[in-house]
Amino acid sequence: MGGKLTVIWPKEKTCNINYREVFDDKQFADIQVKVIQINPKKRLLSYLSKLQFGKAVLEIKDRLKLKIVKKIILEKYSCIDYHPPKKIGWIGEKYINYTEECWKRCKYGLETTKDELYIHAYNGILQGEERKKVDLNTIKFNKKFLEETDIILAGYEELVGVHIRRTDHIIATKNSSLVSFINNMQKILTENPQTYFFLSTDDLNVEKEIKQIFKEKVITQKSKYWGRDTKKGMESAIIDGLCLSRCQYILGSYTSVFSEFFSQYGKKELIICKDKSND
Repeated sequence: MGGKLTVIWPKEKTCNINYREVFDDKQFADIQVKVIQINPKKRLLSYLSKLQFGKAVLEIKDRLKLKIVKKIILEKYSCIDYHPPKKIGWIGEKYINYTEECWKRCKYGLETTKDELYIHAYNGILQGEERKKVDLNTIKFNKKFLEETDIILAGYEELVGVHIRRTDHIIATKNSSLVSFINNMQKILTENPQTYFFLSTDDLNVEKEIKQIFKEKVITQKSKYWGRDTKKGMESAIIDGLCLSRCQYILGSYTSVFSEFFSQYGKKELIICKDKSND
């Protein structure tokens, strides 16, 4: 039986692209989907007539700064917030336990409630072992991204994906050094000189350094846009991810959702490049 889903999608500096520019219009065939696109350049109060329910208010709570609204919403509706409080943080056992508890509440709510269920999430809502069983390949990206991926990878068979996460991801940068990627890539080439690498990174200097070392063995987008604060930058990131998902396997960055998502999307093995000194 089909259900109803309302997606609140804020267009922000860190995700500067609209929902329908990312996904195919026929993303869901078995449920009714309504997408509310929030643009921060527009006065937030103009959206209130559309939002109606607590999930939407919760989404913009930090901008509205209305604590009493949040309190009323949380008391009246079933709201599950995957963003952990400061005392828990974003890594470690406490964080894992927190998100798994969110999923238990979410799963129970989806299976039993007859009322509205509101979920505030930055990533997939499934956690733990069940998350690994989900077929992410059922996600339908916009056709233009798939076509561009075909063009970039045309003619390459022995291809290994390399995702080097940098810029604002301090944990990945600290634990997955550039040296660890270089060592793994050199080992792969020693074992199979026919190998090529598709490189995805958010740091132009890293791309230049890797290309300088491995020369023509490195494949990248020729007309890549950098940064998440522009639509074209986001489109380039999507294409990078889809290219990674087509590789034989992926060398990924420590705690990177991007590495994890596209390895699972493409059903490919993910090998995390992690420095031994940080084990």
